Amino acid sequence: GAQALAERLENASVVLKARAGPTGRLYGAVTNAMVAQELSTLMEVEFDRRDVQLDDTIHELGSFQAKVRLHPELTASVNLVVEPL
Repeated sequence: GAQALAERLENASVVLKARAGPTGRLYGAVTNAMVAQELSTLMEVEFDRRDVQLDDTIHELGSFQAKVRLHPELTASVNLVVEPL
């Protein structure tokens, strides 16, 4: 159920590939829609972008946290790693 999925999310590391300049700044941005799509592929469960909360839109390479709402009372933290394409 949702609890098991939350545990899988907490232990997962989601790697997103993005085009970046020499300083590590992204040409675009990593959005919650991109994270939701990647999570859906990884977990084989549909995630909606509205359920994925980023503290801020991601504009550089590195490690970040996202919150994924699975249920009104259940939110999982997911590790995101943004790597150069």
